[in-house]
Amino acid sequence: MKATTVLFVCEDNAGLSLMAEACLNATAPEGMRAFSAGPKPQREMRRGLKAVLCEAGLEASGLEPKSWDFFALPHAPVPDVLVFMTQAARRFRPPQWPSAPRELRWSLEEPDLHSHTQFRLCKALREVKHAVHSALKKGDFGLAPALPQVLLAAS
Repeated sequence: MKATTVLFVCEDNAGLSLMAEACLNATAPEGMRAFSAGPKPQREMRRGLKAVLCEAGLEASGLEPKSWDFFALPHAPVPDVLVFMTQAARRFRPPQWPSAPRELRWSLEEPDLHSHTQFRLCKALREVKHAVHSALKKGDFGLAPALPQVLLAAS
């Protein structure tokens, strides 16, 4: 059975999409995997994000901003589902894949990180967890599994 690949996209792939990747990979049913990318990736994830993810019990190692062009390379995983995290991310045309992924359009807001960075990142992570949980529950990613207890407890 082929794994269902979900690609979360935000413009800079430095915050929300990395959060979603970590959340889904921590709770994904067997046969589902998550990645994240962006059309204009930053060099590093948002300051403080790694600590927020770790405090929430989510794996942060291996998370780094990357271009969605990476997923158009011949041996890269081809997304089955493309999740645009923000309205801003929708302005960009995605790469061409052998088969067009199903698109989900979320309207999350990038946190304003000019002050209260830790608080705002935690709030954004709660919103991302809720969005991922809801999408899993509704079967938006292509599978309608029984939800893992870890995700239910984190809600």
